[in-house]
Amino acid sequence: MAFAASDEDANDTASESCEPCMSYCKEITATVYCLDCDEKFCEACGNCHKKSKLSKDHKLSKIEEAPPSHVVHLMKELTTCPNHQAEEVVYVCVDEDKLCCNQCANTQHRQCKRLDTIEQYMTNPTMTNPTERIEKKKTSTTRTNWNQQSKLQDTNMCEEYVKKTVDSNESIMASLMSFNLNYKAL
Repeated sequence: MAFAASDEDANDTASESCEPCMSYCKEITATVYCLDCDEKFCEACGNCHKKSKLSKDHKLSKIEEAPPSHVVHLMKELTTCPNHQAEEVVYVCVDEDKLCCNQCANTQHRQCKRLDTIEQYMTNPTMTNPTERIEKKKTSTTRTNWNQQSKLQDTNMCEEYVKKTVDSNESIMASLMSFNLNYKAL
């Protein structure tokens, strides 16, 4: 898949210098790219990056295979928690059908019955089928609508019963008054 290079991307490829070395005013050509940091490294800095405790699990590739920076920024934007900008989404709350980070899972989704990691969610064949998820939502919505209709029917029946009772009481009262007037007339 080819990407249209923007002016910014053209400048990035033209000046592929090692970013840590540039901070020390050294102009060394970058050969390695870190997808997690969105940073370019020379061979020596790339080796240090691989050995560092904090970055040893980062995804490194050759500089030629690096995606354009706008794609990297879009990917980061999509994986960043909307509630906690410093956190990445890690879980799918199956109950609410939402993505959440560790903080969200511990606070907002604490009562939820099912939190899966994104990997678990994607490998579970019953949950990756979009048609099945839609059908479950339809069934749930239909059940909710049916419950609401049932409650409305019950309310309507109660209202009818009360109206009949009031009408019946009024009829009885009218009969009693009529009887009372006829009784006094005798």
